[in-house]
Amino acid sequence: MATRFLAAALACACYMATALAQTASPAEWFQWRGPNRDGISAETGLLQAWPKAGPSQVWRINGVGNGYSSFSTSGGRLYTLGARAGAEYVVALDRATGRKVWETANGRRYQNDRGDGPRSTPTVDGDRLYVGRVRAKLL
Repeated sequence: MATRFLAAALACACYMATALAQTASPAEWFQWRGPNRDGISAETGLLQAWPKAGPSQVWRINGVGNGYSSFSTSGGRLYTLGARAGAEYVVALDRATGRKVWETANGRRYQNDRGDGPRSTPTVDGDRLYVGRVRAKLL
């Protein structure tokens, strides 16, 4: 389920990248649910309805990993988290091309009975990127 969620989120990010690339000056979506944390975009000129076949795909990426992270965007980059094997990663993608710009390990992969992997959304503040981690309590 987590893998499907991240795949859907990446597909959404591709379409978000298309919409943002088509605007002159896209708003930064630098934290969970956007600039005001309300899930509302101030962008204009977006499609009122999708074409029957859906919007055209701009790019696709595989290998980010699975989890429940959403995306932040700032300065032409998309930021997210993913889990592969026994580790979690912070990943930066080029918003226009989907090319992986960098990634860094972010600790051991979180596991539980409701799905494995990261659960936070990266937050950009100026030149800093913040990510949260789940830490299982040891009994």
